Amino acid sequence: MGGGHQLGVNSTYGKWTSMGIEPGAIRDYQVLLQGKYTGYSAIAVDWVSQILYLFNFKDAKLELLGLRDGSHKILYNKVVANINAIQVDPYEGYIFWMEKWARAIDRALLDGTGYKDIVTGLRSPDALTLDRVGKKVYWADGGGRLEECDYDGRNRRFLQESGPDSFFSITVMGDYIYWASWNTRTLGRINRFTGYDKENIRRHPRYGGSIVSLTPNIPRHRSLGANKVPPGISVLGQPAQSMFFQRLSSPLQLSFSRCPMVCLSSCFFPMGTILVPHYLPPTDTRLLMTGMTISVIPLQKPSNTTFKITNSDAEFVDYHYESDTIYFADYSYIKSIGQNGSDERTLLNFEEGDSRIGLAIDWISQNLYYTSPQEGKIKISLLNGSFPIDVVFGLYKPSVICLDPSKGYMCWTDLGRSVIEKAFLDGTMREEIVTSDLGHPNGLVVDIPEEKLYWCDDKTKRIESSNLDGSNRKVIVSDGGLSLFGLTLLGNDFYWSDYISPSQGEDVPNVWQIEKVNKYTGENRRVVLNPRWVSGIKAIDVNRPPGDKPHGNPIVSLSK
Repeated sequence: MGGGHQLGVNSTYGKWTSMGIEPGAIRDYQVLLQGKYTGYSAIAVDWVSQILYLFNFKDAKLELLGLRDGSHKILYNKVVANINAIQVDPYEGYIFWMEKWARAIDRALLDGTGYKDIVTGLRSPDALTLDRVGKKVYWADGGGRLEECDYDGRNRRFLQESGPDSFFSITVMGDYIYWASWNTRTLGRINRFTGYDKENIRRHPRYGGSIVSLTPNIPRHRSLGANKVPPGISVLGQPAQSMFFQRLSSPLQLSFSRCPMVCLSSCFFPMGTILVPHYLPPTDTRLLMTGMTISVIPLQKPSNTTFKITNSDAEFVDYHYESDTIYFADYSYIKSIGQNGSDERTLLNFEEGDSRIGLAIDWISQNLYYTSPQEGKIKISLLNGSFPIDVVFGLYKPSVICLDPSKGYMCWTDLGRSVIEKAFLDGTMREEIVTSDLGHPNGLVVDIPEEKLYWCDDKTKRIESSNLDGSNRKVIVSDGGLSLFGLTLLGNDFYWSDYISPSQGEDVPNVWQIEKVNKYTGENRRVVLNPRWVSGIKAIDVNRPPGDKPHGNPIVSLSK
């Protein structure tokens, strides 16, 4: 565990303290401020701008305090109820706080604008923490409740609905939420994905106080680079503290959507620093296609330009960005191959049946998910096919599967019962989300930014969408003359594969085609390609992996 710095406050005596933390030692203990700033309780550190966010309970104001120069100002010039917890995410540019008397959790931009309630109707809110990779808010409420939601307040759910603990503080580390309980005087934890594996791991001899995680065991975020790991509460572990600016000592050219700093008295950057528009690599959009071959279609080139990679009559296809590898599955195997046609491998073999094997890549945990229609299961293995295990049982004929690893769930179609289901990636919390007016849903894709589900149905001849709970169902495309197969999404458009059968008595071949349409309106429909044969498709932008979407929030890239 790397070293770090912790900040503390004694509101009674108005004393701010700082101390260095090393394994087995405390060093550099110092009082930062004393006497001048009294009446403060909740604090949070913006480790990018070097600013403390704090709540003045005497004046009922949110305020800022510069760690570099001691400058001070009011952030949110409005009387707020008693705030007992603050959290910041400088990567996304947000501050969150918990109002105990208003029984709400609020969010604003780091400069105080864009204020909104994201959670209301709490009992007696006690503690707050963030998952800065998964973009989740976790909080402790009265009666031992633990809950979570997305940064915008959606997808709220319980981790536990009741318990004996009165939580003083909580933090995220790895797969667990850890808490300190003041009434039971224990340090405990619970699995934040499943709500199981609850245990008390230590008992404090006097009381339960604040807890922090120094270097969380969480996935490294692609857009942040190899050494850029979001820190835990109030403490900056060494990887996080050195992840940004590397102790700026000379002018650099920085690349942002907007300046990420919240400066109090002077600009943070050295003289000569140039802020340039946020850089994004040029788009390189491609369509992976299965049929008689595995082929690649550059979407920015003429419509009939295709590049064959290998011969295969596979049905489903997915892409692993980090290794530039294509994964594809047929009725009896799953294989992988480099996008340049090299290193073709057979990963898994199966007894051939009458149903297609669906597959999907978990790009965060580096796992392969696939359906087993013969066994009625969904399975998971490493990307090389080793260590397969069953995660979902009791299905009739599972077919296509899609994932959102950032939110931790999967969706799939079961053609044996004509339903679409959803579960966590470990197979728990399984639920049916679309159960009516389905015939043969053989294409499925999740829109991660919009939190929508799209599917195509070869019997109803429709492409539809819904929310992830099955609500707000809409028909996007309806065409009785088509036979629909694969479905994929890229940006504001989705693509699908289909064919048009000749009229009875006509001695002409089927017309295979790939079409696209605007995902919001169903307009601007056009044919992209007329291949000899097509079934599964996958649209990709090789320069923008899932989750790496452009936005106006800070801390995207840094370059000299």
